[in-house]
Amino acid sequence: MSNVWIIFKRELMSFFFSPIAYIVLVGILLVNGISCVILIQFMNDQPTDVSVFTIFFNSFFSWLALIVMTPLITMKLFAEEKKVGTYESLMTTPLKNGEYVISKFLAGFVFYIILWAPTAVYFILVSMFSATPLDQAPVYGGFIGLLLIGLLAVSMGCLGSSMTTNQIVAAVITFALFGGLLLVGFLPYAIGGKLREAFQYFSMIYHMEELVQGILDWRRVIFYISGTLFFLFLTYKIVESRQWKA
Repeated sequence: MSNVWIIFKRELMSFFFSPIAYIVLVGILLVNGISCVILIQFMNDQPTDVSVFTIFFNSFFSWLALIVMTPLITMKLFAEEKKVGTYESLMTTPLKNGEYVISKFLAGFVFYIILWAPTAVYFILVSMFSATPLDQAPVYGGFIGLLLIGLLAVSMGCLGSSMTTNQIVAAVITFALFGGLLLVGFLPYAIGGKLREAFQYFSMIYHMEELVQGILDWRRVIFYISGTLFFLFLTYKIVESRQWKA
């Protein structure tokens, strides 16, 4: 575990020396801030019993932030070390492939959490100035959804970054994987019958709709955890194969 901690700490700290990380942070705060203001203004003009955060977490702006931020924060995880040559030297140390993959994944996921953490300020401010008590279910459910989606998205980013030495290519691969799965999320709204139920299982949009209503279906949790493990396993196999070639 000491190896995991060393690589994790080094990788996490490297994010704070990257200008892209701060650009992503500012971008997320800007996009989510604008989204929150627009929704609050709209619901003030047209009062409804639906919580503003029920809509916020499943809005176009939130998904835009997710699909853009994930490739940008994960593209360097493996690709950068391959490009500068430190990847080969690491592979000659007693560091195990599994430890290497897990430490990179954890660093990316923790930074993902750090990027989303400031949005909690919006909920605090609304709770302080709202005329009625804030419904907590959409808030907790939304954050649980972000954590689950983050697990899967960062694992996809690890896979994309492990496949190439070019960070831009890594970002494109991650964007394609995450974007493809996101597009599948619209299919349940276009089809019916048993096929609709099948696609609902893979729909992140549908999952978020459930969570912001306070519904936590353990099948969804299993989906995200199993998906995360699947993409990490593929990443591990790629790292292992490249070590063998070296």
